[in-house]
Amino acid sequence: MSVTRPTVTFSDETLEMQIIESSDRNFSLASGPLVIRIDRKSGTVRLTRGSRYRNIKCKKSEFTM
Repeated sequence: MSVTRPTVTFSDETLEMQIIESSDRNFSLASGPLVIRIDRKSGTVRLTRGSRYRNIKCKKSEFTM
């Protein structure tokens, strides 16, 4: 059975990442030293690479059909 990995596109590269956590509150992806943690409630995205990190506050929107 093959596992589909999401791709994340940055301005300078596109990475295939592994989902390491998915819940109603959090969503986390990893590829090598890069870890992306998303807080679904607050809209905060934290990118960590080794000992460096960056927090990004996003505007949260809800899509329903």
